Amino acid sequence: MTTTPAQSTHLSAEIAREHEVDFVKALASADAAFTQYIAENNFYGASEALCSRVLTLRQCARQSDMTPLQKNTYLLQALHSAQASLEIAQKASASCAIAYQNLGKVQTDLGLQSDAIESYEKAVTEQEKIGRA
Repeated sequence: MTTTPAQSTHLSAEIAREHEVDFVKALASADAAFTQYIAENNFYGASEALCSRVLTLRQCARQSDMTPLQKNTYLLQALHSAQASLEIAQKASASCAIAYQNLGKVQTDLGLQSDAIESYEKAVTEQEKIGRA
């Protein structure tokens, strides 16, 4: 299987976040992958690139030297990225399990427990649909 430019860029974002711990590079690569996926008409991939962005922003918020306002600012951006990821996956008629799970994580981080529970329940329902397919 041939790797697309978007997939290669997306992988760079994951490596930057998980192995290099370079969050600026990870965010830039996730944004570039998002744009490339759209050019390739791969909207599920675009949704996944936003999921990568969510994970990176959550890690930014967890840095020990962050003030509460800084942490909240990163988490608000993560929340909006998670919501966009979910909406794109829904419009692409793709599985939304990962998008719901990421949304639930951010909602938990923001103290939105009832919203998080609802998102996690939807993630499970989506995953069950995949299992039945």
